[in-house]
Amino acid sequence: QEDNLTQLAFDRINQTFATKVTTVRAQWFMDKQPSIVHVEIDNKIQSILLNHKGWIDVKDKELSCAKIWNIVMIEPMMLMKTPISAVEIKKHNMEVGRICQFELPLGEYFQYNSQNGKVSGVKSRSNDM
Repeated sequence: QEDNLTQLAFDRINQTFATKVTTVRAQWFMDKQPSIVHVEIDNKIQSILLNHKGWIDVKDKELSCAKIWNIVMIEPMMLMKTPISAVEIKKHNMEVGRICQFELPLGEYFQYNSQNGKVSGVKSRSNDM
């Protein structure tokens, strides 16, 4: 039962993450594509850095995916007392951006690609093998 609740909650986080990324991108277009947009998220005005393609990204090399999580979600990397880890997947052919994987300890994860804004659905490492 608890695993099902965790899965449903993580699916919801995945959907929220994707919605917020899309919302920020829409604001970027409305603001004529600046490098920083100002959006209201959870009743707070937030200044968000975007790459030249208009997707949420950071310039930092260290903990960049955790920083992206904090920008998008504005909450700790926890789900029902379960930690969510953030790992950057290195790809040498990326001209801009990064791929971040947000994962639960049991192997459920989703990815965010800041090169094209794609947020994958929730997947499981056990299904990848």
